[in-house]
This record gives sequence, structure tokens and C-alpha cells, in this order.
Amino acid sequence: MARHSESLTRFLPACALLGAAAVAFVLVLVGSAAAASGPVPTMRPAVKGDATQGGRLVASHGTWSGSGSLRFSYQWYRCDTMGRHCRLLRGVAGRSHRPGANDVGHTLSVAVRATDDTGSTRAFASLVGPIAGTQPKLDSLAQPIVAGNAVQGGTVRVGSGRWRPKPSAVVYQWTRCNAELRACAAISGETAATHAIGTADLGHALVAIVQARSGASSRAVFSTASAVAVAKASAPPKGGGMGPSLGTAPAVAVVLQQGN
Repeated sequence: MARHSESLTRFLPACALLGAAAVAFVLVLVGSAAAASGPVPTMRPAVKGDATQGGRLVASHGTWSGSGSLRFSYQWYRCDTMGRHCRLLRGVAGRSHRPGANDVGHTLSVAVRATDDTGSTRAFASLVGPIAGTQPKLDSLAQPIVAGNAVQGGTVRVGSGRWRPKPSAVVYQWTRCNAELRACAAISGETAATHAIGTADLGHALVAIVQARSGASSRAVFSTASAVAVAKASAPPKGGGMGPSLGTAPAVAVVLQQGN
């Protein structure tokens, strides 16, 4: 069995595991906030599928408000393990992509451009990956979901995802990502399943690295992203704007490695 890995090692203290994740519906608009033309995204694009070499990933365009008929185009990007240094995957322009050997150890990002009678707008899906090699010993069956209120003073939480086989421990590391849900940086000390939104988070999307362990095997994946955090005074009214996306584990090392 081919084995591929790319590692980012951090040590996490003990943390609590959450129960079932809630589906998160969040909005992000990429580009000029002052732009008056083009469709407006009302639910972020998403990517689902098998994040392993030879698997199949499929992007959905999300939902948009626009004028007249809407047309969608897709761009796939290969980024490093933390969603940085992203490069366009030339020749991959449709909704689906089968990760190859060059994708192993990398995260993938998808941008969806919606065009209507007034112009075009681009929005990004949450990062997927890092991509595992063929036949990983731990299968990620569903991307962990972030839910909660991405408003200063609010709290976001992440589920553990679904794994095969069932992991013996799951640990977390919260990161701050840019408005394109990329270029993530770990938040020191934030290793529980919840994160309180503070001043430093404003303008960033919150994403958790979720690592499962089973025996000597481990695998870490990115969760979906929260909405871009805003100050409390800028929060949308209740019911509008944005809505939804245990045991104790000993201290362990989080390793972003695939195919082990």
C-alpha cells in the first residue's frame, strides 16, 4: 500500500469531544464590499466527497440572489496543509475533481463565480483535506461541521466528523483563516471543541483542524469554516444573515498526515 504524508506537528492538551454536528449555513462575499453589481451569495458553496487519492470531490455552487438567469463557473486550487500558497489547477474547470498523487498532503480550495445580467461575483467553499493517500487506515466519512455565532462575544463549536474505524480519541486545533477561507494560522491554546470569538478574530473565518486517532494511526482534516467574524454592533438581526454550518482525551500530538 502506498503511503504518503505531510506533517504539521503540534501538541494539544486534554480536550472534550462534542456530540453530533449541526449543519452550518454561512455567508461569505469575496471581493469589494462596495460592489453593487453581480449576484449575491446567500449560502456558501460547498465541496463533498472522498478526500483521498483517486476519490471524487464534487462542488456545489451554493445559493445566490441575482438578476435573470445565473451562470456558474468553477476554479480549483491546490494549497499547502494550512491553505496557503494556493495555485490554480489548470485544466480542472468543472464541478468535480479526482485528487491525484500531486494533491496528497495538500488542501484543496474551490472558487465559484456566479454571473447574471448585472455582473459576476466570486465566493469560496471551505477548504478540503489535507488529501490522504490511497487506502488510508482512517477514513474521514464526513467533514467536521462548525456551527455557532461568529460575532464578537459569541461562540463557535465543531463536531468530530464521522470516521471509519471509530477513533479512540479526537483532538482539535482552532485556526483563523482569511475571508477566502484560506491562509489559516493556528490560534495558540485553542484546543477545545469550542472557541469564543474575540477581537483578534474579527475579519477572519474560524476553522478547526480535527484529528482522529485509532491505535497507531492518525489523520487530521479541516472542518468547514464559520462565517467571517464581525463585531457585535455589526451582527445581523436574529434569524437573518447567517445561520447554522464526550469523553476526555489525553494530551497528544496533532499531525497533519494522510495515508497512515
